[in-house]
Amino acid sequence: MQHGLNYRQDQIVAEAGQTPKDAFSEAMNLPLTSPLSPNYCPRAVTLRQVARIAAAKDRSVARSALEEIRRIVRDIPLRDRARLLSDIPELYLLMGDKEASLAVLADLLSIARMLYAVDSDPSDPNLAFKGMWPSTDLWRYCIRFAAEVNPYRAEAIIEELQDPDIKAFGRIALASSLLGTSLPPVSIMEKHKSSQHTLIRR
Repeated sequence: MQHGLNYRQDQIVAEAGQTPKDAFSEAMNLPLTSPLSPNYCPRAVTLRQVARIAAAKDRSVARSALEEIRRIVRDIPLRDRARLLSDIPELYLLMGDKEASLAVLADLLSIARMLYAVDSDPSDPNLAFKGMWPSTDLWRYCIRFAAEVNPYRAEAIIEELQDPDIKAFGRIALASSLLGTSLPPVSIMEKHKSSQHTLIRR
């Protein structure tokens, strides 16, 4: 089942380059969960790929795909929600929709605050290095994106941070963005009493 699902996703993404509308329709028929991973959403992942391809060919399809992703992610865990939404502000900006890109940025900042509440929970804190926390990584992304739109907006995000260590990481992210340099790939880690997760991103 998983192999068949992966194959279908690849077919839809390949089709998006030729007929974005058909690819969108077929992506909408994909399941919301994977046989092997209940937190993985094949439909949302494929729609994001379709949106990225359609952004240069059919913006109405791209917008429909992005709107559907934003609807879907309301019902999935925070960590996966952050992952699925993290590129969407850039896609909206690419299509010239600054208002929508800032709206998703606001959603991501809200998710970052919720992730931080989990990371810093006194009863079961994330014991990984703070620079690898999911909340830190998401704030870092938000700051770098905001700097592309308006550096003053990025500075405002940093000033709102209450954690001095994460604020320092945010300043590094802003400086690298203003200098036009990229940050190395980051390992995102959660290390709690009952579970541990590691993800390589950006």
